[in-house]
Amino acid sequence: LDPFCGMGTILAEALLTGWYVIGSDQSSEAVKKTEAKLTWLFPSQKKWKLFISDATHISEKIEFIDAIVTEPFLGKPNVSDTNVGDMVTGLEKLYIGCLKDWRSVLKPGAKVVIVFPQFGIGGKTYIVKKAIDSCETLGYTVLAGPIEYARPRAVVKRELFILQKK
Repeated sequence: LDPFCGMGTILAEALLTGWYVIGSDQSSEAVKKTEAKLTWLFPSQKKWKLFISDATHISEKIEFIDAIVTEPFLGKPNVSDTNVGDMVTGLEKLYIGCLKDWRSVLKPGAKVVIVFPQFGIGGKTYIVKKAIDSCETLGYTVLAGPIEYARPRAVVKRELFILQKK
């Protein structure tokens, strides 16, 4: 499952490795574009399910799944030292809400591969610490991470984590 499927890149890559995939996004336009991409890549087979949903309410749409792989919403563009604190707080709330909801659809031992943002602004680093620190109390074990990925001098870096449902 990719509950932030956007344009469907993660889903397409999973299909190429043989997975049956499920994708959702709160944007109907994103879901339509994902459908078009997957149909173009795999015209003779439909090994996917797509739907429109807020990522914090996935449990209302699906039942047990083996894994979640996602790069969620990482914040609005043009982040600055005046708005980064509020943005991090909002993202923490989103990610914690997702992790709470996803726990009910993940099979025992299932994994979540998720990217969290790291913002480098004015010589300071801002991370979604509350979301990362909440993983254990939300019922996940952190298996790996953070694994950093970033372009040189990027304001928004990515930290990849692998979680496992306890």
